[in-house]
Amino acid sequence: MRGNYYSTNNFARAIDEYDLALRLNPNSWEAYYQKAYLFYNVENNVDLIKAFEYLNKASLLNRGSELADIKYEIARVCRHSGFCDKSKEVALEVFKLDGDSIRYLIMVFTAELYLGNNEKALELAKKGYEIDSTNIRILQILAEAYRTIGSWEESLKYQKKYDYYWPKSSPPDFNLGYAYLKNGYKKEAEEIFNILMKNSENYIKINPKAFIAYFQLAEIYASKGNKEKAYENLKSFGQMPKFTSWNLRLLSYHCFDNMREEPEFKKIVREMEAKFQAEHERIRKWLEENKML
Repeated sequence: MRGNYYSTNNFARAIDEYDLALRLNPNSWEAYYQKAYLFYNVENNVDLIKAFEYLNKASLLNRGSELADIKYEIARVCRHSGFCDKSKEVALEVFKLDGDSIRYLIMVFTAELYLGNNEKALELAKKGYEIDSTNIRILQILAEAYRTIGSWEESLKYQKKYDYYWPKSSPPDFNLGYAYLKNGYKKEAEEIFNILMKNSENYIKINPKAFIAYFQLAEIYASKGNKEKAYENLKSFGQMPKFTSWNLRLLSYHCFDNMREEPEFKKIVREMEAKFQAEHERIRKWLEENKML
């Protein structure tokens, strides 16, 4: 519990607490599970090999109902490290354990999206909607599927349904703002962008290495047509030490379409892809050595 508490603001202290828990009980799958979570959800400390290692240990120690959740996270880490086919295999293992068809469809949907199979991803999202039209995650991926193929009217339709369930205490969703913009609702888009811009700027003042905040500023400025500020923040985002496939996918967003063919944008993409490929190959080697691939 102390590790969980410190995980939001003190990475090193959280690790110390989890390690203490494991010294007291080497069979604590919970400590391994929570420790793994830190290594693929705290952007400044991403280490997907450690995430794999600790999740694998957790899966070997647990044979209860939580095993499906542990393997679900393994599927996510597979996807983040660029092994999407492996992610789909693990997703099937999860489905056999918990029988949750919605969760399975969402996992496979995301893998297909990362593989660039956009039409296949849309089919899966539609299938999920047929099963449960009120599921918040299904509404989210359906909006994302339509957004990915540039079907803006449909994207806004489902993004607004998703926004209905969005916590009112949380900042608005950029994707809602962008869907408004693409459908001609400039005022609504501007209101959302202004809130997010202020939040990101304040966050960076507190934590200058808040890389995802730089990305949010980049996508807002790109949406507004301010390329100079978009490039400035993309370069700051590119200083992140390691890149996952999720980080790379952010660069495919349509807000950057008016920059995509420019030499400066291509250079940024190449540099980020190089970081990702270096990690991808390092992880591949580790997975093969440990007979996990």
